[in-house]
Amino acid sequence: MKVAIQELRCAFRSFDKWKTYGFARDLKKAGKVRQLDIYDAAALVGILPSVARMRLADLEKQKGGSDA
Repeated sequence: MKVAIQELRCAFRSFDKWKTYGFARDLKKAGKVRQLDIYDAAALVGILPSVARMRLADLEKQKGGSDA
């Protein structure tokens, strides 16, 4: 899990909005990080947990919309 958290933090440091949140979502779905880890990594670059939560929800909505 520690390696995945480091990869997550690195992804947020080189932030590319949807790639970063997609990567974070994939790590979470694989059980490598927790939602809290995503919020913590986002906070390291100045992104509020509420914003990270909203972006992850937006990503799920987009994914759901594209599958329909």
